[in-house]
Amino acid sequence: MTVWAALAAATCIAEETASKDDGARVAWLKNHARAIRTVEPADTDFADLEPIQTAIGDARVVMLGEQTHGDGTTFHAKTRLIRFLHEKCGFDVLAFESGLYDCHKAWELLNDRKTPVDKAVASGVFAIWTQSQQVRPLIDYLGREAKGKQPLELVGFDCQFTAEASSKYLADDLAAFFKQLPEPLFGKEEQDEVIAACRAMAKPPAKISATQKDAFAACQKVLAALETIDGGIPARELAFWKQFIDSAAAYAEAQRFLESKSPDDMTAYGNLRDTQMARNLVWLSRSAYPNRKIIVWAASMHLMRNPATVKMLAIGEDGRPISPRESRTIYDKTVTLGHAAWQELGDDIYSITFTAAEGEFKLPWWTDARKLGPVVPGSIEDLMLKAGFQNAFVDLKRRGDGGQWLAEALAARPMGHVYTEADWTRVFDGFIFTRTMTGSDLVKRPSELVRNRADDPAIQKELARFQGEWVMEANEANGQSLLAERLTMYQRTVKDDGYTIRINQPTGVSTIVGRFAINPSSDPGAIDAEPESGGLMRGIYKFDGDRLTVCFALAGEPRPKEFAAKAGTPTTVTVWRRK
Repeated sequence: MTVWAALAAATCIAEETASKDDGARVAWLKNHARAIRTVEPADTDFADLEPIQTAIGDARVVMLGEQTHGDGTTFHAKTRLIRFLHEKCGFDVLAFESGLYDCHKAWELLNDRKTPVDKAVASGVFAIWTQSQQVRPLIDYLGREAKGKQPLELVGFDCQFTAEASSKYLADDLAAFFKQLPEPLFGKEEQDEVIAACRAMAKPPAKISATQKDAFAACQKVLAALETIDGGIPARELAFWKQFIDSAAAYAEAQRFLESKSPDDMTAYGNLRDTQMARNLVWLSRSAYPNRKIIVWAASMHLMRNPATVKMLAIGEDGRPISPRESRTIYDKTVTLGHAAWQELGDDIYSITFTAAEGEFKLPWWTDARKLGPVVPGSIEDLMLKAGFQNAFVDLKRRGDGGQWLAEALAARPMGHVYTEADWTRVFDGFIFTRTMTGSDLVKRPSELVRNRADDPAIQKELARFQGEWVMEANEANGQSLLAERLTMYQRTVKDDGYTIRINQPTGVSTIVGRFAINPSSDPGAIDAEPESGGLMRGIYKFDGDRLTVCFALAGEPRPKEFAAKAGTPTTVTVWRRK
């Protein structure tokens, strides 16, 4: 027999063995996977979700992952599951992958009953979710339940500053807290350094000085000492600010990695971030809410355990693994929130990842959706399809008779819709399969913009100066300038009173589409702009040859009076140059 004939024979034997294995695995899934009847958030007949309650058992922290932040079907499925966990299982804290302070403030705003629900949540949670149409049912639910007998409390665990709350309220809230501290222990100069650093980090990357790092260290020492004595500060308030300062100090340390595009520096930044996210989550579980149950909303990438065991699978152009099968380690230097928190909390955690077989995914601002590739033969997605499921849950922890195969190396794509291979029982505790994935669509709100008058010749003449294509030349907010290499990512096109801003990111092209109106008779010229997602921004503008300078205030803030974006102010100054 020739070498080629022997290889062909071996391949046939391997494929026949794989086919038999697949048949047994499909049969096991038909008997042990639990069908989920619907992922629609409004459906409250939760009988189909009861097997998930059984699988969770006594765990106090349930982690819900997602593939890319652009997974509309997953958002719906998570929202329905959150309602079930809240209404039937006693979970009453929702912890988002968003800022520790930002979400703390968002919950305060949500409870003051004066701030609209969507605006309150958006002041804390990343816009990738708050501007998604598919997350709207969850935001509405948070608002309704905030007024009920058992609210679903919103918290965050990210060390990053993630939304408007950090730039709008943090400096004042920190200053008010610092006034309660004994000044001989933590003086005004040190207080100002910490506040200045936090203002800068609201628009990263920030330049953190040695003096500011020393001020953080001094503050940490003072707050740790105050925990052991009666300093007159309510214990809950002191505990929160101590955790925030610890978290912000870690974020300050991570800033130096953000200025680099080096893969090693990006890994170092991610590791610092995930380590602190884990510390924040453990603090929430053990100290802030020791007797309550917490639901975690985050990317599956952050939630996985044992990341070094997950390998990238080499896929050919036909969508099948190349032969002979190849995989490579990609997370051997990665620290994850999920692993670090699991080392502390153990069986108090139950983590659920999500995966899909077909469809598309899309961030709210993307121009086009990306289609999922074909399923890999023998993968979890392939087996679930063959078992006939539309939506289903599989418990990886309690596999029962015949489920030992789940602890073998299996192909699946729970992270980034990219095929990886692992013993998934060491990575997650369960997975939810949805056959068809849909993208995340941008929320569209009623317009507040007063359009330009078409019969006003002065306005039409001035409007003509805005037309065409522009590139970003400078951008400043909160006293921080955008790095030169990031400026090149932004392009702006104006046609009539409509604008499109294209952001060419490594992950894909995002777009911001909206309309604007001008008043050239004021001095300086007045401009209002409103993106499709809503939120009228008031600003001023001026032309200098082929350059246009605009200064906008955050939505809801008064029109600025000067072209400035100083630290602690809610304004952004951008210079566009005609292309």
